[in-house]
Amino acid sequence: MSTPDDRPWPRPLPVPFENVLRWWVHSHTIPGKVYLVDLGAFGTNGECQCKNFACELAPLLARGITPRQAFEGELVTLKENKRPEDTLRCIHILDARSQFADDFARALVRQQEHEHCWTDTDEPTNP
Repeated sequence: MSTPDDRPWPRPLPVPFENVLRWWVHSHTIPGKVYLVDLGAFGTNGECQCKNFACELAPLLARGITPRQAFEGELVTLKENKRPEDTLRCIHILDARSQFADDFARALVRQQEHEHCWTDTDEPTNP
């Protein structure tokens, strides 16, 4: 299984000085093409500028169809290794979500390590 750093395309990058939920994500099929992904759109389903999302998935979301309804109603085909919850997410949204989760987890670990360095004791404290 490849990791984001093993991919032949660059990893998703946050949009500088904007909402932390907006990411630039490189196309898997068109070299040099980059899509803007907003992870907060459609109730955190996410939104992408790619043709697949704009033409196939966004219209379903705009009609209020949930990922579960789209999956169970066979409105879209569930791709291999996709969860039903991801039915209305393109690959670029999934890439951005994965990178966001990785970055968030690393930030939490760094924060916990920093807080641990400043405690007077290694004993756990009760709140």
